[in-house]
Amino acid sequence: MLKRILLILMCMGCLISAAQNVSSVGASNALTVAGVSKELAEYRAATISNLRYHIKFCIPSQKQTPVRGAEAIRFDLKAPTQVILDFRADNTKVFSVEVNGKSVSYTFENEHIVIPSVATRSGHNVVKVSFEAGDQSLNRSDDYLYTLFVPDRARTAFPCMDQPDLKARYTLNLDLPAEWTAVSNTIVLYDSDQGVSAKSRGKVKGAKDLPACEMFKDESVSSYKSIEFAESEPLPTYLFAFAAGRFSYKSHTEDGRTIGAYYRETDPERISQLPEIFRQVEHALKWQEEFTGVPYPFAKYDLVILPGFHFGGMEHTGATFYNDNTIFLSANPTPDEILSRANLIAHETTHMWFGDYVTMRWFNDVWTKEVFANYFAAEITAPLFPDVNHSLNRLKTYAAAAYSEDRTWFAPLTLANGERLIGGGTSIRQSLGNLRNAGLVYNNIIYNKAPLVMYKLVEMMGPEAFREGIREYVRRFSYGNATWDELVEILDNHTPADVKAFSHAWVDEPGMPTINIGYTDNGALAVEQIDPFGRQLSWPQWFGVMLHKNSCGDTIVNVRLTSDQPHLLLPLPEKWHGAEIVANCDGRGYGIFQTSDAQLFRLLTNWNTITSGTARQATLMNLYENYLAHRITNEEWLSNLASALKTETDPLTASAMCSYLREPMLRLSVDGRAALIAHGDRDQLNRMQLVEAELIKLSTEHPIASVRTQLLRVLMHVGMSRETVSWLRDLWEKADNPLLSERDYMSLSYEVAIRQPADAEEIVAKQRQRIEHPADGKAPNADRLREFDFISRAVLPSRHRLDALFDELLTPEGRRIEPWAARTLSLMNHPLREGRSVGYIRPALEALEDVQRTGDIFFPANWCSALLGEHIGDDVRREVEAFLNAHPDYLPLRRNKVLNGAYGMFR
Repeated sequence: MLKRILLILMCMGCLISAAQNVSSVGASNALTVAGVSKELAEYRAATISNLRYHIKFCIPSQKQTPVRGAEAIRFDLKAPTQVILDFRADNTKVFSVEVNGKSVSYTFENEHIVIPSVATRSGHNVVKVSFEAGDQSLNRSDDYLYTLFVPDRARTAFPCMDQPDLKARYTLNLDLPAEWTAVSNTIVLYDSDQGVSAKSRGKVKGAKDLPACEMFKDESVSSYKSIEFAESEPLPTYLFAFAAGRFSYKSHTEDGRTIGAYYRETDPERISQLPEIFRQVEHALKWQEEFTGVPYPFAKYDLVILPGFHFGGMEHTGATFYNDNTIFLSANPTPDEILSRANLIAHETTHMWFGDYVTMRWFNDVWTKEVFANYFAAEITAPLFPDVNHSLNRLKTYAAAAYSEDRTWFAPLTLANGERLIGGGTSIRQSLGNLRNAGLVYNNIIYNKAPLVMYKLVEMMGPEAFREGIREYVRRFSYGNATWDELVEILDNHTPADVKAFSHAWVDEPGMPTINIGYTDNGALAVEQIDPFGRQLSWPQWFGVMLHKNSCGDTIVNVRLTSDQPHLLLPLPEKWHGAEIVANCDGRGYGIFQTSDAQLFRLLTNWNTITSGTARQATLMNLYENYLAHRITNEEWLSNLASALKTETDPLTASAMCSYLREPMLRLSVDGRAALIAHGDRDQLNRMQLVEAELIKLSTEHPIASVRTQLLRVLMHVGMSRETVSWLRDLWEKADNPLLSERDYMSLSYEVAIRQPADAEEIVAKQRQRIEHPADGKAPNADRLREFDFISRAVLPSRHRLDALFDELLTPEGRRIEPWAARTLSLMNHPLREGRSVGYIRPALEALEDVQRTGDIFFPANWCSALLGEHIGDDVRREVEAFLNAHPDYLPLRRNKVLNGAYGMFR
């Protein structure tokens, strides 16, 4: 231990020495490269402490008018040294910089304000800056705005030290239109409309110590008000947040805790869901307080529900942001949607402890907050829905999403220079040299594979040992930062199991195993775990294999693979020799499970008769992976699904089956159209028409309502025959199916307009009228109308207008509301438009770097998915290959997004 302490002190001394050297010779390239380099982050973390921000924003009523800001940044230095602030803006947006009461001469280098060491001093320092805030992360609309600073976007709005391990306390002042309200991480101390509350008296700082943040000359000062929020707990920059605008508000109080909700929704039926939302938030808070032993560690808990929010939710302390479409459900939600909302609420609430209270040191470990959020979300949600098979649901959600990315390793692509690109999958923990690329680290591996790995870790350690380790972790690093390795060290001390070896296989290495299961000549069960990429890697895991014989029933063989024993031979009683094999029957295993062709055929024929819901879902997923590996044809897979769906009784498994219908239907329809064009052969199209007719019938007769809803959505998307298109048009015209929501009818209008281009203008106009003047007498929702007006342009047939819309999407402003932009791009690349949309592929891929630079964390992947996900033709594949060949040195993290999006055409 003494040696370790001495080593740490020596390293700190080296960093401080380096910092002083840097201050004497000027900024080094490593510190002031664009973005936030790891070198810069380490330099600042070694020299700066006790960080506080006092920030004021002056928000005009017109979104075209810039937001102005002023701040005082307070911190301690161990010695006079150069101070580097991050500000991703033009240097003309910095109006003044003052250090310790004196105006200073600074330099502006590659998105950094560099303050010379001669202006600083040992001990306490105050830097004051006045500036114009960038709009990129303020997400401004006509009558509201909200910030979204994850992972490194705070620096687009105000000068700061934008890294997760420099936690700071924030005091926020806002000048804003008088009719607006505002919400932030902490409580309001002062509102000029209401004055100072008794409990806040003496705490209000005001903004007198900040540089001038002038009111707007073209507007009356009397039309504005001022709000000040209390100082926050220590937060990283990415969690500092506020929203302001025209919002409604409701609250719920239970056991002395009040939870508030700010929202813009106008539909009374959707608003009536707030009590259930509050109940689920309160349940999640109490669950984590009991599990961690730590009371909720922040001043308040509010929800802000936003139209067009970039992703499902964002865990800002005291002001968790949610997308309105994920938090407010339709009148007839499917079980998937109900569970997904509960899981989302539990996920974001868990972040209050894992991510907010304890934060990763660097974004290469961002997965450490996401793994806990999704692992605990599943545990928190389970008691709310006691009738749901939650092991089945984890397979359908986490495992299916993880496979969607991990399996891309099995579709390699060779570039013209001979380099072999092995898919788009990544390890759970990835390397990251600069926060400007942190958004590219986010993927299904960290969100969905990681919690499955956590279940394996808990199984290996035992739940009590795991819990004690987690409690030690949150106590030790409260309001601070930690790495995965520091957590592994803690967990290792609570178990005799080798957590480090487990972590190496599952966390540090990419890919997944192939697991072959069959019989030896003497009837033993042979289980062989193979690393398909020759690394000789072994993944420790346990899972069950069910053996079935009509004469004997079922038996389960427990398989335990370890780092030292990746292959097993398990002797069986003679009566089980040659039994049907149901691999991973308990859903605990992870990998591509393969059996012989004969066993695969038996499974395909009989899988839907398996009585265990978990085993049936696991087998369905194994069959799907074998379908993707071309061991099952499109015709076989589609016929099997359509038949099995008629008798499926579990709505979650039926939901998975509906989602699996899409690909074979699309591929067979495309093949049928090609056969008709090339040879005049209508046989394939006629067969597809019969399948679609069968599914239409099932969409009215299936005993499970949610299955009927999901079948309608599948047919909307991939129904191609003339008869189906006519039926879809009639469904849309009548607009009376109670299973479909207003959003479903919006989507249906897009699909019908693309299929019937001659009527597209009429269809769009009529659907717009429905939104603007609802038939049920409800008030129209202006945000929904804006969304429809934006997206519906993509379904009109005019090539000139489509090209202009595409050019708009290539600009940052044109894709500012990212969910709308992604939906628009996907409609422009609809399967029925493949021939016309080829010309969009290369320019959109060339724009990906800018999409990453200006977009939020999930947008590069969503952009690629919208652009490429529905294409299966050779022309588009050649465009993707040409792009990759033209960019052999393309950033691997970004290239992964392209490869994932293009998986369907390369598999």
